[in-house]
Amino acid sequence: NERNQSKEITPLRLIIRDIMKILFFSDIHGISDNLKYIEELENLNNFDKIVVLGDLYYTGPNYNMMQNSLKVFEFLMKYKDKMIILKGNCDSDVDIKATDIPISDLSLINIDNLDIYLTHGHLYSYSKNRKFDRKGILIYGHEHIPYIIKEKDMIYICVGSISLPRNNSKPSYLIYDNHKFTLYDINKNKIDEIDVDNKIIITKSKKNKISLKEKFEKYNSNNLSKDFVWDEPRGKEL
Repeated sequence: NERNQSKEITPLRLIIRDIMKILFFSDIHGISDNLKYIEELENLNNFDKIVVLGDLYYTGPNYNMMQNSLKVFEFLMKYKDKMIILKGNCDSDVDIKATDIPISDLSLINIDNLDIYLTHGHLYSYSKNRKFDRKGILIYGHEHIPYIIKEKDMIYICVGSISLPRNNSKPSYLIYDNHKFTLYDINKNKIDEIDVDNKIIITKSKKNKISLKEKFEKYNSNNLSKDFVWDEPRGKEL
C-alpha cells in the first residue's frame, strides 16, 4: 500500500568477490520466448551471477496469448543457484512463494569495491532519485526502456525489458564485465556502455542522448501525469 511504499526499504546486502561477469535483465512478464536467448548467453559466458529485476510472470490482458508462466518458472529453477531475483510491482505474493527462491525488494551487492543497488524500478529509479540519496550504481527495469545516466555520485542503469520493450527499443539486457557495464539488445547490438573506472559514458548514445522529456512524450499511455514538470522531475511521469 501507499503507506508501506513511502518508507525507505533497507537493502539486502550481498558481498561478492572476484566475480568477472554478471548478467542483468528484467520484466519477463510470463513471456518465455527470449529466455532461449538468455540461455544461449549463459552457455557462452557462464556468468557468475544472473540478476532478474522483477515482473516475472504476470503479463496483463493484452498479452495473455503470449504468456507461458510454467516455462518461466522452469527457467528460474534451472539457474536458481546463481540467481539474484528482485520483486516487481506485478509480482504477487503467491507467485513469489511458488518460485521458492529468495526474492527481495532492494538488494546491495559489492563487486570490485563498487556498491551496486538492485531494485525493480517502481520505487527507486532516475526519476525517483529524491527517494534514493546514496552513492553508487542503481540498476533496475520497470520502464521497459534501456538507458544509462550518470548524475553526481550516482549511475542509473535501466536494463529495459527482455520481453516487452517500449519506445521502439528492442528486448535488452545488461552485462557487467571487468569494471564495465554494457547494454545490448537481443540482436547483439550495443545500446550503451559505461566504464566505472573512468565514470564516463563512452558510446555513441552520449552524442545522441534522448532527454527524459522526449522519452515520455513518445510514451503512449493513459497514465501520464498532467502536472508533471519536465525541468523538475518528481517521479510522477507514470
